[in-house]
Formats: sequence, structure tokens, C-alpha cells
Amino acid sequence: MLLAAMFNYAYGDELHFNDGRMLTGKIISQDGECVKFSLGRTGTITTEFKKSDVKDIIIKPLPPEEPKKEIPVVVEREEPIRPAETAQQTKKEVLSPEPPKKIVKKAPEPKIINDSAYILYIPGGLSSQKRYPLVIALSPSADAQSMIDVWKQAADKHKWIIMASKKFQNGVSAAPILNELASAVSKLYGKYPVSKTEVIASGFSGGAMGSHMLAFMHPGLIKAVVINTGMINENYASRKSEYPRNKLAVFIASSADFRYGEMKRDRKYLEDLGWKTKWTEFGGGHMVAPASKYEEAATWLDENL
Repeated sequence: MLLAAMFNYAYGDELHFNDGRMLTGKIISQDGECVKFSLGRTGTITTEFKKSDVKDIIIKPLPPEEPKKEIPVVVEREEPIRPAETAQQTKKEVLSPEPPKKIVKKAPEPKIINDSAYILYIPGGLSSQKRYPLVIALSPSADAQSMIDVWKQAADKHKWIIMASKKFQNGVSAAPILNELASAVSKLYGKYPVSKTEVIASGFSGGAMGSHMLAFMHPGLIKAVVINTGMINENYASRKSEYPRNKLAVFIASSADFRYGEMKRDRKYLEDLGWKTKWTEFGGGHMVAPASKYEEAATWLDENL
């Protein structure tokens, strides 16, 4: 590029190129194969272009001239950036300190602990600084997983820990198994965020009867029971003077269940002993109630524990 000292004119000629570019300045000459052209509105730079690259030349009349002032032009040469400089600049950019990133701790994920005697379900999002209710869940056939399944929805919502027995079942001596479960609960306190004052016994059918038994045998441990179509064993109901007082009970009943009348009798029995109770029903007879009924029980107990 040729740089030269020029005078301060307001030029308005235009060069339109084949590739779509357009320059504004002053046509100096059009002789031969080249067009000599002063670039810009002040005509400070002069250069030449091949006519074959130019599509159109528009010459515009000049405005009246003002007194001319010679303006010295400082000629500068652009130095290409050397590869070393580019690398150094890139390195500086890479090494530029970034703002500190905020560390977000993830809430603990749900856990399942498989012990030889029970399955322990710990819902996600529990804090090690808090303590949460524990449900001891009993099945009439030692089906611990079925008890975890029916309680899981309520456990996740209310942040309850579920301990489902693998050993308790109909036809097997219940007392040793219930004592073993009570002992196992005491060992959970140091490992998991279990509340010592919010332990609940729950069960279906024979497991419901086992829950009543656990409350009778360990009144200092059990704060409430959740009974799904089951009754109090006559051996314990007959010992009313020894029976625990002032606790909580949720009865999940079905009018089609053969234990329906006995459950109504048990409700009155416990209320006479100062127990606070809740009664809820479902259709279907003698079977595990829908998970929504267990969630209903948990909601009521959360308000009363």
C-alpha cells in the first residue's frame, strides 16, 4: 500500500468492485489498466486498483472548497504478529484467573442396606444433623421387600427410614424375632440418623398382629403402630392392666376383611387406654393396602408424633 501526504478535501467519488465492495474517495486518474484513487472522505491515502476488478465508477461533484490546510500524515507500518507472540498471548489468556466456582453439594442418594435379618431403606436427602422416624415393617410371610415397596412412597415424601424384617412370619415363634429387631434398632442409632423417640411398628395381617406385640413387649421403644388388616393377639389384649398407654395408632381397614370387626374392637380398646387413633379404609378385603394409604398414615403421624 502507498501512503502519501494529502490535503483535507471532502471527496465523494465511489468505486464499486466486482466482489461487492465499495470505496469512497477521489478519482485521481483512470489512465491505462489502473484507476488511481484517494481513499476516504479526507483523501489521506492514495492507491491503485486494476480496472478489471472494478465494476462501476461513480464521480460526484465536489462541494465548495474551504481554505486548505496541509495535514502531516504519520506513516505507520503494520508489523505482522509473529507465531511466538501469538503463543505468548494465548498462554496469558489461558492463565488468566477464572472466578471461583460455587461448589454445590449433592443431597445423599437413597440407600438400601441388606442385612441378614432385615432390609433397611434410607430415602435420599437426609441430613446427618437431623433425626428421622423409623418404621419396623412386618410381613406375615417374611417378605421384607414387599414391605419396603408399600412404604417407599411415604418414606421418600416424609423422609422416614424403613426397616423390614426378613425373619418375622406366621407359624414361627415371634417373641425372639421381635426382641432381635428391637436390639438391632438400638445399633442403628450410631450409624444412621434415626430418631429414638419416633419408632413405629407396622405390619399386614400376621405382621399387624406382630406390630401390636412389639408395642406391648417394648413400650419404651415403640411410639406408634400402623395396622393393615390385623388384630391384637388375645394373649396380650387380656392383659389390659399391663398394656402400654398414651401412644398412637393408625388402622388401615377394609370392610370386606374378616378382621374388620376385630379392628374396630381394637381401636376402642386402645382409645380406652389413652391412645390417639386414626381410622382409614380401602376396598379389596384382606390384602396389603395401596401405598397411598400408608402415605396418609405417615402424614397423620407426622402431625402427631
